[in-house]
Amino acid sequence: MQLDPHRHLIYLIVFPVLGMGLLLGVVLLAFALPPLHTHYTNQVDNDLRLASRLSIAVCDNGFNYLLDLRLEEDAEIRQAVKEETLAEIRAISRNFDHIHLMVVEGNRQIVADSIAGGHPNPRFPEFRRLPRDISRQNFGSGDLRVHLRYFPFWDWDVVSYITEEDYLAPIRLARRIVTIIVVGSLTLLIITLLIAFRRFIGRPIRKLMTATEGVAEGHYQPLPSGRQDEIGRLVNAFNSMQARLERKDADLRDLFSALETSEKRFRSLFENALLGIGLVDRQGRFKEGNGALLTLVGCSRARLEQVCLTDLCSRGTDSEVIQEKLTTRNALVAFDVEWRRVDGSCYDARLTLSHLEIDGEPLTQVLAEDRTKERALEARLQRAEKMEALGTLAGGVAHDLNNILSAIVGYPDMLLMDLSADSPMIGSLAAIKQSGERAAAIVQDLLTLARRGVVVNEVVNLNIIVEEYLKTPVFQKLCRFHPHIRVETHLASDLLNVKGSALHLAKTVMNLVSNASEAIQGTGTVVISTENRYVDQPLRGYDRVATGEYATMTVTDTGEGISPEDLEHIFEPFFTKKVMGRSGTGLGMAVVWGTVKDHKGYIDVSSTQGKGTVFTLYLPATREALAKRVDFDLKQYKGKGEHILVVDDVPEQRDLADQMLSRLDYQVTTVPSGEAAVAFVEKEAVDLVILDMIMDPGIDGLETFTRLSKRRPGIKVVIASGYSQTERVQAALDRGAGAYLKKPYSLEKLATTVRRELIR
Repeated sequence: MQLDPHRHLIYLIVFPVLGMGLLLGVVLLAFALPPLHTHYTNQVDNDLRLASRLSIAVCDNGFNYLLDLRLEEDAEIRQAVKEETLAEIRAISRNFDHIHLMVVEGNRQIVADSIAGGHPNPRFPEFRRLPRDISRQNFGSGDLRVHLRYFPFWDWDVVSYITEEDYLAPIRLARRIVTIIVVGSLTLLIITLLIAFRRFIGRPIRKLMTATEGVAEGHYQPLPSGRQDEIGRLVNAFNSMQARLERKDADLRDLFSALETSEKRFRSLFENALLGIGLVDRQGRFKEGNGALLTLVGCSRARLEQVCLTDLCSRGTDSEVIQEKLTTRNALVAFDVEWRRVDGSCYDARLTLSHLEIDGEPLTQVLAEDRTKERALEARLQRAEKMEALGTLAGGVAHDLNNILSAIVGYPDMLLMDLSADSPMIGSLAAIKQSGERAAAIVQDLLTLARRGVVVNEVVNLNIIVEEYLKTPVFQKLCRFHPHIRVETHLASDLLNVKGSALHLAKTVMNLVSNASEAIQGTGTVVISTENRYVDQPLRGYDRVATGEYATMTVTDTGEGISPEDLEHIFEPFFTKKVMGRSGTGLGMAVVWGTVKDHKGYIDVSSTQGKGTVFTLYLPATREALAKRVDFDLKQYKGKGEHILVVDDVPEQRDLADQMLSRLDYQVTTVPSGEAAVAFVEKEAVDLVILDMIMDPGIDGLETFTRLSKRRPGIKVVIASGYSQTERVQAALDRGAGAYLKKPYSLEKLATTVRRELIR
C-alpha cells in the first residue's frame, strides 16, 4: 500500500509545531529585541534633551527677569532668582520617569540635584564636553547616560542624566519577556510533541504491544484501522499477520488435538494392553514399558531403565538366544523362555521380538506374555479331554452294566420279601444285593469323576452327613485299621443347609477322611469341621472361589503333607501314592472333585510337607429347610390297578420291571422300543409310562416322549436310564416328563417314584 506523503507523521505533527516554535524564536530574537532597544534608547535620549532644554529655558527666564528689572548686579536678588530657578529645575525632573537634573557651577560645585539626598560627591568631577549631545560618563557613583547644556550667564552646566540601572531595566525586562516567550514556546512545543507522540504514536504502540502480548497468549483481537500513516500501515500489517497467525494457530490446535487424541488412544492401548510391551536398545536395556510389562518384570517404571532383557532369563541358553536375536535383527520372532522377576521368582513366558527404528536409533519391540495361565488352561484342557474320554468309557459301561446290575439288585429284593425271617437264604440274597449295590456304586464313581453322574437335588445338611458317616461300618473299619489316629469334629451348630445328593456328599467325606488317615504315619489327628462363610470378594487359592454364601467343610490332618509337584495332580483319575488294589483305586480324590463341581462348589487345598494338609469344601448354602424323613412302608405305595407301560430295549430289564410293578399291584405292559410304545398308546390308554432313555436300534427316549405327548397330551412319563442325566434327559424333563429314575433301581425307589408321579 502506497502512503500519501502529506499524511506522514512528520508532516502532520513534527514539522508544523517545530517550525512554529523556531519561527517565533527567530522573530523575537532577531527582529523584536533590536528595534525595541533602539526605540527605547531614542525615547530616553529625547527625554534627556527635553529635560535639558526645559532647564535651560528656566534659566533663561530667570536671567531675563533680572535683566528686565535691571537687578543683575544685586547679589541678593540674583541669588534668590537662582534659588527659584534651581527649584523649578528640580520640579521639571519630576515630570520624567527615571530622568534626573543636576546643576554644576563653574567651580564644579553641584548646586542642585533632583535625586533625593543629592549627589554623593559635592564637587562635580572633571568631564569633557563631547561633541555629541548624549554621552556615557561616570561621576563617581556608577555609569550614567548624560546630556549636558551650558548656561554661560551664570556659568552653570545643566546636566540631565539617567542611571545605567534605570536605563537598562526596561531592556532587561524585554529580554526577560522574550526569553520567557521563547522558553515557553519551546516548552509548549515539547509538550505538544509529547502529547502528539503519546496520542498518535505511544497509544497505538501500546495497543500494538498489548495486542502482541495477547497473540503470545493465544488471544487474537484485530486493532481498529483507518489511518494512512506509518502507524496505520503497521496496524494493517499487524492485523494481517494476526489473521494469518490465527488461522495457523487454529490449524495447529486442530493438529495438536488430533495428535493428542491419537496419542491418548495409542497410549491407552499401550498402557492397557494385556501383553507386556516394551522397547529395548541393541544391548537389551529397556527404554520404555507399559503397566503389564512392569507387572511381569516386577519393578517400578523408574527402575525399568536399569533392567536388561537378558538378565530376566533364568536359563543361560535363553539369554544367549535373546542376545543373538537382538544382534541379528531378523524379522518377527517368537520363543518361550523361563522368565525371572526382579524379586527372583520364575515362571514361563513367551517373548515376541520385532525390530524397528525410531529417530534413527535401532530399537527392538518386546511383547512379553505370562504363559502360567495358558499352561494351566492347557493342563485343564488335557484333564477335561481325559475326563471326556473316561466319561465316554464310563457311560458305555454304565448303560450296559447297570442293566445287568438291575437284576442282581432287584431280584434279591423281591426274594427277600417272600422269605420268612428264619430262612437260610436271607444272608446269601442280602450278600448278592450288597454286591450289586457296590458294583453300581463303582459305576456311579466313574460317572461322577467324569462329571456325568446324577446329582439329586434335595436339601441336606453337612453336619448330618458327617455324623452319619461316623456311625457307618466303613468308618469303624477305618478306625480299626488306624488305631493311633484320633478323629475330631468341630461342627457349627447353625450350619446352613445345601442342596445336592446326600449319597455323593457322604462318599466325599469318606474319601477325604480315608486319605487324611492314610497320610498319617503313626499317631496323629484328623479334624472335621464345618462353618458358614460369606465370601464378599473372590478367593484365589487352589480353586477360585466366587462371591456368595457357603456352608464349608474342612478336613485337616497332621500327616506328611503333599509335595508341590503332587499337589497339582491329586484330583486326576488314577493318581495315587497308595498301593493300587490294596489301599486305593486312584479314583477317590477324582470323585471328590467331580462331586463338588456337580454341586457347583469349590475346593481349596493347602499343604505343608511335614505338617499336614487342609482340604476345604465350599458348597453354596440354601435357606430351605430339611425334608422330614418318613420310614418306607410298602403298603402305602402299592397301586390300585393302574395301567403302566414299560418301554425298554433290554428283555431282562423289562421282565424285572414287570415283576416289581406286578408285585406292587399295577397292571403292566412291556414293549421293546419307542416305536412300539407309540403304536400301543394310539390303541390303548395308559396311566403311566416308564421310558428307557437309550434304546438301540430305533428312536430314543426323548423322541419317544415327544411323539407320545402329541398322541396323548398330558401323558405321565418317568424317564429311566442306567447311563446319566444327559442333556436329552434334561430336555425330556423340561418338556413335561415327571421324574428321573436311575438304574439299577430298587423296589422301594421304583414304588415311591411311580406313586409320586401318579398322584402328581
